[in-house]
Amino acid sequence: MIWVDEIIDEDAACHCHGQTYREDRHIVIELSMRKCRTWEQMNSTLIHEYVHAVQWGLASIEHNADHHPPTFYTLMGEIQNRWDHDHGHEQANEFPLD
Repeated sequence: MIWVDEIIDEDAACHCHGQTYREDRHIVIELSMRKCRTWEQMNSTLIHEYVHAVQWGLASIEHNADHHPPTFYTLMGEIQNRWDHDHGHEQANEFPLD
């Protein structure tokens, strides 16, 4: 995982919170410092990108499947529920990233 100043998705013509891509056999998660301004935004984006990394694994399926298949949201919901249960947004909001 790395922090970058800004992530621009040329295809979607938007500034993204995060992105995941493969670099050789490594999966890289980038988070945007400009978009992830709170703990809630950072956690939500990290969980979203982590789900891509988990689903891709070592099989390179990202090239052969929908970007956000139904299983993506199922796994994301399971991780988000566990995170909310263990950490809670109230506690996270007490510590701004700025």
